[in-house]
Amino acid sequence: MSFESLKAFVLQGIAAAGLNRAVMRGLAADHGLQGAALLVVAIGGALSAVGHMNPMGVLYYPFVSLLLFLLNVAALHLMAGVFFKGKGTYNGLMIVLGAASVVNWVAVIPLLGSILGFAASLWFLVVGVAAVEELYRLDRMRAVLSVIVPIIAVSFLLVLFGLAGVPIWNGGRM
Repeated sequence: MSFESLKAFVLQGIAAAGLNRAVMRGLAADHGLQGAALLVVAIGGALSAVGHMNPMGVLYYPFVSLLLFLLNVAALHLMAGVFFKGKGTYNGLMIVLGAASVVNWVAVIPLLGSILGFAASLWFLVVGVAAVEELYRLDRMRAVLSVIVPIIAVSFLLVLFGLAGVPIWNGGRM
């Protein structure tokens, strides 16, 4: 991928993050953009590590970001496409949300990156609703449920495991 094509993709991602539905539809229709979408997500992970002043994180944040992103897209597709019988595709949603994840690049700013990253994450929920609504042709309530239900389910499981005393993450300590 050339720098110019990545630049064009990032600009489309900014437009998608700005809720431009025509850009979302165009991105979703271009099946050759999966690599660009994943690259934007990985760059966001690396920039987040820089913002957190975590030099080692530059090596693994991109992979964690990619894994969580792909799981998120799968959960959204499962809800919107399978449960609510929407008409979108996993690849189309992955491309649009990957492009729009350029908003997460604000996490690179030292000291403010965590706050801006949190705000970007909240905005990304709005982008997710708009993308699901547009790409899967769902009404607003079903699109909101497609985004919120997986978050509630994961939160419930984390609380359930926590109450059961199952260590989910110990900060890397043995």
